[in-house]
Amino acid sequence: MSFSVSFPDWSVFSEREVPYEVELLSPASETAAALQQCVSDVRTAREETEDVRSSGLSKLASQAVLVVQFEKALAFYEPDFQKAALIKVYRHLRVLKDQMLDALKAAELEIIVPVGSPFDEVADLVHVHGWRYDERYQAEIVAEVLEPLVRHRGRIVHLGRVIMGAPIQSIDQPIQTQSE
Repeated sequence: MSFSVSFPDWSVFSEREVPYEVELLSPASETAAALQQCVSDVRTAREETEDVRSSGLSKLASQAVLVVQFEKALAFYEPDFQKAALIKVYRHLRVLKDQMLDALKAAELEIIVPVGSPFDEVADLVHVHGWRYDERYQAEIVAEVLEPLVRHRGRIVHLGRVIMGAPIQSIDQPIQTQSE
């Protein structure tokens, strides 16, 4: 090995300008920047996950509405199945409908068909698509459900669509204002 006993002559070196400004960061600021990036990435991933979850719940709610409509159609056409000697087909379709409802319940969906519920109980949970006035209604109640309302873990994921029933005398009653 060879060692140099003399130090280099610094006068032979010339100073050059740096082409860009170099910013030296402390390890603490480097760590803080990395943590901020991680927090941002986690927030983005959480938002994307919530979007996927909401989309999936919306699609499941649509399936729940279709299953309830299928159930109504089966009940409506049951006499026709019997007349046509297709009772086995009817039973098979009913079993499939029950299995679909069980799968939706396993996904923690609650399907609510509010027929007969008072207007005050369902006003915020449904879209009212019309009114039926008849003597058989004693108060404003849900007369027909076009689409059920669907909840997931207590949170509404699909508002119901209903037709309300009301007594005829409510048509004749004048609208009262607060000043009266």
